[in-house]
Amino acid sequence: MSNLTQELKAFAAERRIDLLGIAPIERFEGVPAQHHPSSIFPETRFVIVIGKRITRGTFRGLEEGTQLDAFDQYGRSWLIDRMLAMATISVATFLEDKGYEPVPLQDLPPQVPPSGVPVRPGAPAPNVIVDARDAAVRAGLGEIGLCGELLTPQFGPRQRLQNPRRSPPSPCSPRSPPGAATSRRTTYAGRRKSWAGLTTTWRPS
Repeated sequence: MSNLTQELKAFAAERRIDLLGIAPIERFEGVPAQHHPSSIFPETRFVIVIGKRITRGTFRGLEEGTQLDAFDQYGRSWLIDRMLAMATISVATFLEDKGYEPVPLQDLPPQVPPSGVPVRPGAPAPNVIVDARDAAVRAGLGEIGLCGELLTPQFGPRQRLQNPRRSPPSPCSPRSPPGAATSRRTTYAGRRKSWAGLTTTWRPS
């Protein structure tokens, strides 16, 4: 482990960053230009992925049906737009002070279509969006589970990688009728993955 990596991990730990993974750019071979980190910064050598946990107690109000705002604040909006955003820029400034040129990126759904036109022939249209879950797998933080979410050894599905538009992980309802689960497939980190999707046409009894 290089001295810079050790310093970065210590810096992240001091700022309560719960997950930190580093992926060499070579691990992104085969990723389309519209989602490739090098499309944003051609000199990219490494991609750093950070995350913060959703604390277990944040779910209790939802489970009891008695407090709904805590999850929205500490499991979603505040966690993503305030706490994780501050952690991201802290890591970026740390690396810049070391002489590097990091590009801080918010995690946005890769399904968002381009919002402009290419500025030159062969360039992808803006905005290029790097899939944070895919990057997290390539950085060795975890795997994509049957629920379609990133699963890590430390927290299971309870983490955020700056992802304001993705639905929160939640257990399947015990009232779901047979046949409500469907199978979906996609590719993460060059590997085919399947996960279960739930229909929402049923009504609870």
